[in-house]
Amino acid sequence: MKIIKMDDFKDFSSFESNKRLKLFSKDLFFDEILDNINSNLLESEKLIEKQFEANNSYPSILVISSPRTGSTYLTQLLASKFNISYVSNLMSKFYNVPSIGAFLQKKMINIEDMKKTNVFQSLHGNTANIYEPSEFGYFWARHFNFGQNHHEPEEEDLKKINFKKLNKELENISKVFETPVLYKCSIAPFLFKQILYETNVFVIVLNRNKKDTVSSILKTRKERFGNYDTWWSIRPLGFESMQKEKPVIQVQWQYDQIYKSLNDYDKNKYLNRVYNCNYEDLVKSPLDELNSIAKQYLIYTGLNINTNEK
Repeated sequence: MKIIKMDDFKDFSSFESNKRLKLFSKDLFFDEILDNINSNLLESEKLIEKQFEANNSYPSILVISSPRTGSTYLTQLLASKFNISYVSNLMSKFYNVPSIGAFLQKKMINIEDMKKTNVFQSLHGNTANIYEPSEFGYFWARHFNFGQNHHEPEEEDLKKINFKKLNKELENISKVFETPVLYKCSIAPFLFKQILYETNVFVIVLNRNKKDTVSSILKTRKERFGNYDTWWSIRPLGFESMQKEKPVIQVQWQYDQIYKSLNDYDKNKYLNRVYNCNYEDLVKSPLDELNSIAKQYLIYTGLNINTNEK
């Protein structure tokens, strides 16, 4: 079993990156430049945090789901319709210094570009325009990497994750924007209970019917790798033993493990902090679903983020 170094968090974000077809391959030189930029801005990050430390912070909004359930579409909708901030493709490049990324986004991106967007496009969860939402993958991998080759931590692994530091960074980002901030995280499902317990984030769990989700994941495997056999996206504990099975069985198991984890929490305790959204309802009646999300966030925080109430 491959062990991932704790400081080599980029591998934790996407284990299979070296198997991608050329269209989806990483630009390693660009990554190296970004590493240098991030490393040289650590002192400036402290200045930004100090500048905005007196501002209020607000609970973040975090979308968690299986891959291929419409999470990018949901974040695009939320970012365009609600009075919130979000992580743009610009900000995502500052994964080690997120307050600087938030500050630059606030100064350089006209949020109205996103508000005016009516047609939402993405490819395997990635958006094209610099002002559009990003998954912030390296940021989450930096915080959630526990040194294994999968994304489902055991008890000892959880001790390696500093949730207090994560919560503080989320608060600092919110202070820069002066609004709640929207995120999505593809590697969060097996950390769901800990996220609820250790942070104050408001979570949207996005569901989609199993048949369509499995079909979409298999299609993505073929498009990214040229085959159906290469594992894509989040890895539950035990994924290696599943790789001897047919691809469709692998993905069905992957889906089941994800939603087993996302349903394993104290529903009474976190009643107002978790909103379960169905992809089919979202597509059929997007404004109704957005209104319901906003109402539950209002109950949890007392803050109205909805600018589109009927």
